[in-house]
Amino acid sequence: MRSVYDPDAPALTRRHFGLLAVGAAAAVVSAGVPLESKAAGALEVGGGGFASWHEYTTPTAGFAPGFVTVDAGDRVWYDDGWGNHIVSFPSSAPASFVEYDLGPGRPGVSRLVPAPDGTVWFNDISNGGMGKLDPASGAVTAFPFSGRFDWGSSPVVGADGAIWFGWDAAGGLGRLALDGSITSFPVHPGSGFYHLVAGDDGRIWFTVDGYGSIGALDIVTGATEMFPVGPGNFSGIAKVADGSLWVARPNLLQKVSLSGSVVAVAPIIEPPFVYTEPSSLCAGSDYELYFVAGAHGMGRIEPDGSVAFFAPPFTGASVGCLAVTSTNSLWYTDLGRHTIGNI
Repeated sequence: MRSVYDPDAPALTRRHFGLLAVGAAAAVVSAGVPLESKAAGALEVGGGGFASWHEYTTPTAGFAPGFVTVDAGDRVWYDDGWGNHIVSFPSSAPASFVEYDLGPGRPGVSRLVPAPDGTVWFNDISNGGMGKLDPASGAVTAFPFSGRFDWGSSPVVGADGAIWFGWDAAGGLGRLALDGSITSFPVHPGSGFYHLVAGDDGRIWFTVDGYGSIGALDIVTGATEMFPVGPGNFSGIAKVADGSLWVARPNLLQKVSLSGSVVAVAPIIEPPFVYTEPSSLCAGSDYELYFVAGAHGMGRIEPDGSVAFFAPPFTGASVGCLAVTSTNSLWYTDLGRHTIGNI
């Protein structure tokens, strides 16, 4: 759903829903041009404070950022499906863009994951499979699956260094080793496995649409545990600083321990009823969790457990995806303005 924001409305709106305890090719360098920035005085600044909003054009006019992530060196990466590119830049110098052409295969990218060896892996919806970009050479390698409509969801790097992903066609998860070999791990055929995260316990945690559960797969033994958390489909999962997980469903965020217990819930409901599907969950340092909040723009879990909303103060903004650097700089892609920004 695409949202339109009112720039005259307060950029930060608090909603104290509360946290409820449970159970007690060669790269081409191009400069981006900053469009606008807003000083803190233009915003209603909350506890941790947001100094300013910044917005940047894409290096090639007319293109559109989609998914965004940050690597271990705080370099920002995003995919640009319109331009058939993956783009990166240092978060400290956001006008220093580097574009990588993905070649004639024109993969349909919806997720990126930087690997420890410096490569960037992505799912390929257009051709059915996964892909790898080597930024050092610009080379793109394809890893096809069995058919065009067979691809991986939500790739993550596991503790073993391999790329793990949701694999609906295999009824579970897939593992793509860095040598290109692919292994399937069936879990529950007929379900959707769209959101994964590598846990601090070494397991791969994942949501299971149509089953009302999240699961954890032991990457050494292949054993899987399932943990019911309630009916419905999921829209995200993320690991936060204390090692716990947050999972998202429509109008609801749940905090889950690594034992699989739901330890807290944060409902996102206000009159009149507004349908909000939290997505693009990511951990912060000033705040435990950030997420895309539909018509609200962005949301976060406050230190007191309440939920607060805030939105870019730019006309027609529509937040697509979030990522946070080690210095707690929050980056977002703007689907409405075809830009990338940070606060």
